[in-house]
Amino acid sequence: MIKNKYITSYFPLLSIVLFSMSLGICISFWLIGLFRSLGVYEGLMTFFSARELTLTLFLLLSFLFFMLFAALKLISDTLMGLSLLFFSTDLKGEGVDRASRGVILFVIGSFISIIVSHSLLFIVITFLATACTYFVYAVYRMHEMFKPAALIGFIFFHVFSWSIFTLVIAYFSFKFYHSMLNSLPV
Repeated sequence: MIKNKYITSYFPLLSIVLFSMSLGICISFWLIGLFRSLGVYEGLMTFFSARELTLTLFLLLSFLFFMLFAALKLISDTLMGLSLLFFSTDLKGEGVDRASRGVILFVIGSFISIIVSHSLLFIVITFLATACTYFVYAVYRMHEMFKPAALIGFIFFHVFSWSIFTLVIAYFSFKFYHSMLNSLPV
């Protein structure tokens, strides 16, 4: 057993950095291919060398994904705290300590995402599988702190919150996409 519980305190940051890097790698190469097919790549070569363009895109995209994952971590921590407040019998915060040990799952998932960084689909599947595995682990580690109905409420609260969050983002993304298509003079 680990004597100092803070020895793994950097794992969330490491996970966020690695997931951001894998998405930055994947999408920067996709954008370069898109730029080539649109004929924009040659124009960009007047400002950048090929290596500079790749590195610039990688760093910008990695930074954007870093901000996205940091925001998701903040939302996740807030939802975990709220659900424990509403449903848990734990008053000392032991539930958060128990669940936080599962952050190693995100580190493993982020290393896998670096390995499969050639495919956006594989990265997304890795992230979703890691998040679901972590949630199952957290529920398993904390199930003693809940009465049966409260455990169902805890699970439903997370599933409902993340589903609503995802649906709202998807709805506004599609609405923006369709408004952009309708504004094109075609």
